[in-house]
Order: sequence, then structure tokens, then C-alpha cells
Amino acid sequence: MVNSITVSSDMSTLYLIDNGRSIDFPFNNPRGVLIGSLKGQLSVATAIEPPTSEEIAAAKTIKLPTEKAQWTMFYYIDKETLAIVGASDIDIAISEPGTPECNQNFFDLSQDIVRIRRIGNAIEVSSRGK
Repeated sequence: MVNSITVSSDMSTLYLIDNGRSIDFPFNNPRGVLIGSLKGQLSVATAIEPPTSEEIAAAKTIKLPTEKAQWTMFYYIDKETLAIVGASDIDIAISEPGTPECNQNFFDLSQDIVRIRRIGNAIEVSSRGK
């Protein structure tokens, strides 16, 4: 695999690691960041315009909290799938031991394009057909 992705620890930027160089894509722009696949390779671009109301209605959308949470993204090249995995109830000052809840979300990039935007204290992830 030539490229991969990672997300900054403050959940504000996606980094495409492509052939030894890092390209940053901030989530806080209202147009969002688009993720797809091109001949099996991961492709990332800044969206030209914000999503339309029709696009929002047609998309599968999830909201991931960023407070007391941490998310990571990775790409399964064999299945052309974007995985977003994280814990959403992290609390450093827990007085009793506990296990944070692990959340898993998968997006088929062979069929869909994913748009990611940061809105307030949440990451909005939506996917729809190419």
C-alpha cells in the first residue's frame, strides 16, 4: 500500500501519508474532507462546496463526539474499507476501574465517498454513493 491516514490527537486534522510525505486536511472547514478510493488506493481531497440538503438527506450519517473520546481511522486496502474506531467515554479521573466503550464504524469506499466535517464538539461522518 502506497498511502494511509491518521488523525491528529485533538481530532481537528486528517493526515494522508502518501509515498513518504504527509498532507494535512483540516476537519473544521464547513465543506468537509472527502475520502474515497481510486483503483484501490486511498484518496483524500478538500470538498469544493458544503453538502446540499439533498445530499445530507441521502447520506448515511454518524456523529462522533470529541469530548472524552478519541478516534482513529485506517484503511483496509483488500476490502477498500475505511474503518473509524474509538472510545467515547474516556475519563482520566475515574475513581473506579472501568472499560471504555469501543465503537466501530466501517465505510465501503469501493461504492461510497465519505465526507468528514467537525461541527462543534463532534465529527460528522457521512457516506453516499459515488
